[in-house]
Amino acid sequence: MEKLGAIFICLVLTSSFYLVYQFAEKDKEQVMIVRVIDGDTFVLEDGRTIRLLNINSPEKKTFAAQEATDFLEELVGKDIEIEVTGMEKYGRFLARAYVPEYLNLEIVNRGFASIFLVDDSETRKFYKTQEKAILEGVGMWKHSQYFGCLDAEINKKDEFVDFEVNCKNNLLKWSVKDESTKTYTIKRSISEDFMLYSYEGEDSEAKRFWNEGNVWNNDRDSIFVRDEKGELVFYESYGY
Repeated sequence: MEKLGAIFICLVLTSSFYLVYQFAEKDKEQVMIVRVIDGDTFVLEDGRTIRLLNINSPEKKTFAAQEATDFLEELVGKDIEIEVTGMEKYGRFLARAYVPEYLNLEIVNRGFASIFLVDDSETRKFYKTQEKAILEGVGMWKHSQYFGCLDAEINKKDEFVDFEVNCKNNLLKWSVKDESTKTYTIKRSISEDFMLYSYEGEDSEAKRFWNEGNVWNNDRDSIFVRDEKGELVFYESYGY
């Protein structure tokens, strides 16, 4: 009987420790950044790698990527607060950060990241902040000289985009991107209206094929078109 009692106490203590650990992971903690990987990821003094929640900074060697990294590097050696919410498949901790303002949101406000997999409770706030940054043309949203000369309508069910081209320029090396990292680059000159299909096919003047499979989410997504310099020509979102 005494043996069973000891086992029960051990189980209670173990369960209590687990619950405290889970709760503590959601509390704010003071940390120090020692190294920045890119515009949304950094390493702490204790060795943990933090991936900022709700955002996606430009990939390395793409437009405004270095500026996004430089902004985050200003925090190296400084104490900040983080609120860890989980861990993603690459072993990085997902977190909100405060300096003391909400860093994740401030990065979007400055145009150094786009919104990505936003927590449902923060969707509206992050979308409105990104919309403001895009309209102002700050950071990664710098407007191309062709800004507004293109229109596009996404058919998410049948996986294609219908483009209306009003630019007095061919679209060679322009890129089309969804809200994640899926990017299509125009490799053959085009200067007239065309359709871009997500799946495989043979290109023609009026039809282009991404060869990606499914691209557009059914609930919410965004499309961004950039010119050959990486500057923004067109954007549109749905579901927000």
